[in-house]
Amino acid sequence: MLFRSAAALELATAAAAGDTAARVRAREELERLAQRSGPRGRRPGSQPVATADAVLAELLDDFDHPDRAVAVATGIAALDRLLANGGWRPGLFLLAGGPGVGKSAFALQTCLRAVALPHPVLYVSIEQSPKELVGRIFCHEFQAPIAAYWNRNADLAVGMREHAGRFNLSDLHVQDDPYVAGEDYEGSVGRIRRWTTELVRATGQRPLVVVDYLQRLRPAEADRRLDERLRISMACLGLRQLARDLEVPVLAISSVGRSSYSGEATLDWYKGSGDLE
Repeated sequence: MLFRSAAALELATAAAAGDTAARVRAREELERLAQRSGPRGRRPGSQPVATADAVLAELLDDFDHPDRAVAVATGIAALDRLLANGGWRPGLFLLAGGPGVGKSAFALQTCLRAVALPHPVLYVSIEQSPKELVGRIFCHEFQAPIAAYWNRNADLAVGMREHAGRFNLSDLHVQDDPYVAGEDYEGSVGRIRRWTTELVRATGQRPLVVVDYLQRLRPAEADRRLDERLRISMACLGLRQLARDLEVPVLAISSVGRSSYSGEATLDWYKGSGDLE
């Protein structure tokens, strides 16, 4: 028999041994886990099965509202042609490159092009704070070194105040992923799904979701014992599922292994996630 948690195993052991106190403790722990896990506690397949005519009605309603378009233009004609559908569509896209090549800078510029449409964007950063992300936008705009942000350069501050209206920053939602001490049952991907769902409800639009970056996503408690490759694969699976369920494009930045700094790009480039297809 398989037990889904240590508390479940303790409950079964206590029941077999007739230990009432241990049984009470274990049951309280199970109830606590159920409360913290939230929707994860639902059994797969418990939602009603949709009929095709109901799906068609929902789809036609989407077509009647152009603001619900699920493809987001990149603003780069060649890239839009490469993506074959006029921009980012619902799905998971991986952006890989070596250190310092400008992955985050490209992602931020992609976000600015999206909000200029206007289209909402959720930018989730694991390593950079929201202040640093916004600071980097203006450093790029004024071709100033990032040191101007760190040193709180007065000229940069003047430029930010004078040109803040140049960007539609109200549609750019920046979120850092807080460290969770102790047991983290949601994990980074679970939180990204929650934040995306909340943004869809608040704006009525499907945002472009940018994750910076893949290898830094914190695993949920159930996945912490997996090796790095499997953790990253599970994170990618969760992001792909999020993109499909919520019909949003997800752009995830990925580092690459040192052995891949030169040569032709392959799926093995993606550090720890070479089994992606």
